[in-house]
Amino acid sequence: MKNSLRIPLLALGATALLGLNACATQPERMLDARVASAETRIAPERRLARTQKSRGREKMEYLHSRNEFGVVPDDGTEKAFAARERLLSTSGDRAKAAGVNATTWKNLGPGNVAGRTRMLVPHPTNPNILWAGTARGGVWKTTDGGESWSPLTDTLPVNAIATLVIDPRNANVLYAGTGEYSGRRGSGIYKTTDGGASWAKLDATNVATDTAWRFVNRIALSAQVPNLILVATNDGIYRSVDSGTSFVKQLPLSGYRRTNGNGGDGAMDLKQDPNKPERFIAGLFDGSVLVSNDNGATWAKSAIITIDADPRRVEVAFSPSQPNVVFASVDMNDGEVYRSNDSGSTWTLQSNPKHVVKQGDYDNAIWVHPTVPNLILLGGVRLYRSLDAGASFQLFERAQSAKGSNGFGSNTHHDHHAFVPAAQFGPANGRIYNVNDGGVWVLENVNVPNQISQEGQWRNLNNSLVATQIYAHATDSARNLLVAGTQDTGLVGYRFDKDGLNSWQEYALGGDYFSPYLDPTTNYGYATVYYLLVSRFQGGGAQEVNATERSICDGLTDAPNKNGRCSSAEENEKANFDAPILLDPNDPLRLYGGGNSLWVTTDARASNVNWKTIKPPSAALAGENYISALAVRPGNSDEMWVGHNNGELYRTNNARAATPTWELVPSLPARLVESVVFDRFDSKTIYALFGGFAAGNLQVSRDNGVTWAPAGLGKLPEASFGSLAQHPVKRDWMYLGTFAGLFTSIDGGLTWGTSNDGPAAASILSQSWLNNDTLVLSTYGRGVFQATIDTSAKKVTVYELYNAKINHYFRTTSLPEAVYLDSLPGGARWVRTNDDFVAWAPNQDDGSAQPVCRFYGSPTLGPNSHFYLVGRQNCIDFEKQESKIPAGAQRWNLESTEFSVNTPTAAGCPAAAPVPVYRVYNNGFARGDSHHRYTIQPSEVARLVTAGWSSEGVVMCGMKAG
Repeated sequence: MKNSLRIPLLALGATALLGLNACATQPERMLDARVASAETRIAPERRLARTQKSRGREKMEYLHSRNEFGVVPDDGTEKAFAARERLLSTSGDRAKAAGVNATTWKNLGPGNVAGRTRMLVPHPTNPNILWAGTARGGVWKTTDGGESWSPLTDTLPVNAIATLVIDPRNANVLYAGTGEYSGRRGSGIYKTTDGGASWAKLDATNVATDTAWRFVNRIALSAQVPNLILVATNDGIYRSVDSGTSFVKQLPLSGYRRTNGNGGDGAMDLKQDPNKPERFIAGLFDGSVLVSNDNGATWAKSAIITIDADPRRVEVAFSPSQPNVVFASVDMNDGEVYRSNDSGSTWTLQSNPKHVVKQGDYDNAIWVHPTVPNLILLGGVRLYRSLDAGASFQLFERAQSAKGSNGFGSNTHHDHHAFVPAAQFGPANGRIYNVNDGGVWVLENVNVPNQISQEGQWRNLNNSLVATQIYAHATDSARNLLVAGTQDTGLVGYRFDKDGLNSWQEYALGGDYFSPYLDPTTNYGYATVYYLLVSRFQGGGAQEVNATERSICDGLTDAPNKNGRCSSAEENEKANFDAPILLDPNDPLRLYGGGNSLWVTTDARASNVNWKTIKPPSAALAGENYISALAVRPGNSDEMWVGHNNGELYRTNNARAATPTWELVPSLPARLVESVVFDRFDSKTIYALFGGFAAGNLQVSRDNGVTWAPAGLGKLPEASFGSLAQHPVKRDWMYLGTFAGLFTSIDGGLTWGTSNDGPAAASILSQSWLNNDTLVLSTYGRGVFQATIDTSAKKVTVYELYNAKINHYFRTTSLPEAVYLDSLPGGARWVRTNDDFVAWAPNQDDGSAQPVCRFYGSPTLGPNSHFYLVGRQNCIDFEKQESKIPAGAQRWNLESTEFSVNTPTAAGCPAAAPVPVYRVYNNGFARGDSHHRYTIQPSEVARLVTAGWSSEGVVMCGMKAG
């Protein structure tokens, strides 16, 4: 080997990785401090403080997405998915490494209670076909009337669907608008021309050139004017006359700007007049509407209410049987209904049903019966009906506070987003659909004059519509139990030995649940609900637990407290919306809670739980830099790590002391700390995960936190990293959950692969091991997946090819790649030499082998050649060495871990792998043509040495091919 090539000897050694000088700039846009507590998590009647629930989620989304400058890049989602696609194209067989492949995965659900669904579109002639647009699970389709559903967009960056429309002239053409104004930013408009089988983005809706396209709130198509598309965005109304090839902004709007930068002045609703198709009305965020009488070419503004500084979302509905009559649901005084008799020019207050409470910018829907002018449906927090043209409203759902209020029973879920009549709706077909935070529901006959729907009339259509937004989950193999905290559908449970996709149970009622933990020694469990409202529950197996759930945060004053008692009615924000808790893995009586301070109780099972603070608030960004992550080392309760919103990471080695001593860990990104993970096999190796559309979100320290370096930099997407799991037996197998899907590593994080199998591109927030063979992961929008990991020893063939034009050799374990290279024309062709040998699959050996990593030096950055290095630590050290070489200089670039081999000893190759693999070198460094060949033929070694190559001996031991 030539030292000038900087190729290291095959000796193992420990070397610390370099740290980063992360920018600690104060965020430019910290969110409005008024964001406060939201609803409680028990029965609907106890949801007393719903005021800012939607803004709490909005701030949470922002904190997990912003970079160190407080900015959420407008094209962050698209860039992250582009990076994913690049890695996908080069992953090859590595996508199937770490024991996972297409047959590995099983979607567990929940299939009987879906996540937030924003729109439903029925096929115009086939009543069995429906499309649903979900908030974070993409577009779904049913062909059997809702008895089963299939996802259509799992591999695309379109999971945040805000609106969905069908072309009135072609039922195979649909448009999906992405980006929820109160949540994840989108990436424009996507179109399908084959009913959803494939999708393409409208190039004119590029967020990089026009930020309006990050929030596509409504799309309207005209049946009368071909190619006309009108779009309502947070930044105005856009118009296309060429089916979306180009758009023109019609006018700037004023009156509404969100405090977190999601803002813009905007329109939420957009409807076409059924009696005068050239007329459109847009509902704005400032309590007014825009009216166009010329297919959206010009617009006139009409105020419904006196405009003030607060957002006042307006939703409109034409009365088809009454020309010129329009109704509006306005986010004013907890929900008002207005009527216009002149097509939106002037308005009169009809009633104040208070249907939206304090969250009318989040859930707001209105529908007028096409032939019964006095029948109006109204949706906000709950569902209402009027039989007197809006003069009065009554609840149009079964009032229910026991099991089922969360969408599991016959009552619709709360927080309504749209009413959609079935295709060919009329006197003989009164079916109407409702979409809400719990998925899709149907009422078979809304035409029955005086029927207030009771149990059995609203029907859940969520059968396998697995779009549940799960924040985190916990598993207990002894109880065969999984519990998951969800967005607005409460705490739900699944029993591995009894339940199926559509048989999940309700474990606690209502609202958003975070950080669930299961006590491994009893049937207790814990979770949080909004801003550190800590809850304890009991149950497992067949036992249902709704009745035993209770708050245990009295005296924990970072949670909403009133007179020392937990109170969801209080709006004092002293913690993140998704504030973390942690059950000590070594002591199930010790429970931590992270708010402004770090809290602990040592009697988590007591009737009256006592809390105390053991870490003061961070001095940086006081009042905003709340705790975001907690970790206690398994086997040592004294070692604890605490992460904050601004990237601060603290550690202590005496967590059980009365007053622990805390040390700030230096040189980490100034972004929200998502989690801290301890290496199972090396006590000095620690991983820290960060949020934000930025690079370096997986940091690794191999010296117990003294120095840090990013893993996968330049390969992994610049997106929030929510979870990291290390295999319990295979130390180098890693599973990284990100906002752009799952990434696996078979070499301890040196290289990464991905695939479109299983959860594909879903946002993965939580992972756990049910046992050594079963990985469970939960997603924010696609429910829970289970992977059965195959750790058995496997063998692969290492193929050799030769290119005569450049006199180079190449090896690959991918037969499709070998066949492809052998089929290229002319001088580009690589010919199979049949000098093949058998090795172990990457890190899937009998325990005696070592991984082989592949480096490549491109023609501009190094030798146009591949180089293979044996040994995990050798790969780490060499990659670290080469990473110091300046860009533009000759260097070796780590590509992948290809296979595993046995290593030779003084006695030669072992009996288990008796085939020696020789390496010969062409002495071409001075010519800029460095190249190695790996051969099992001694005769080839002799031939090449005669031709001027240098023999470097046996470097690997394989097995015979064939």
